[in-house]
Amino acid sequence: MRALKALGLYLAADILCMFINITFAALHNGLFWAVCAVCTAGIMLALVGNYALTAAAADEKAGRKFSGAAADVCGLLAVPAVSWVILLVSMKCGFDFYRWYKVLNGAFLRVINLIEPDASSAAVSTADALAMLPFVLIPAAVYIVVYTVCRKNR
Repeated sequence: MRALKALGLYLAADILCMFINITFAALHNGLFWAVCAVCTAGIMLALVGNYALTAAAADEKAGRKFSGAAADVCGLLAVPAVSWVILLVSMKCGFDFYRWYKVLNGAFLRVINLIEPDASSAAVSTADALAMLPFVLIPAAVYIVVYTVCRKNR
């Protein structure tokens, strides 16, 4: 159940980030795009961090160990990790998934566009895909750090 809640949080944050990306898309200025990249990543990380704080406090109050956090991490990794694996498969098998990869990882869309601006999976190289891998792991890493720090400080 917690994995689904974390997945829902990720998807809600992604929808909010895509709204901001669409709002800034009309502005063809590098400064605005940089601000958009920072804002969308910040929104995602703030929502994930807040979720980690509330989850840690609830687990501490209920006397639970870290097993609940593992479910949350799985939920946060579900969309970005699965979409990254599908992107790798699409690069090798020839179907076009890269545009959907961008939509499913809206918090880092501007950075992903810097790595490979084309919308076709055929344009993505292995080096590009590997450069995108850290952005798959960032939300889960933020959750782990905030949750662990919160649990140790109580």
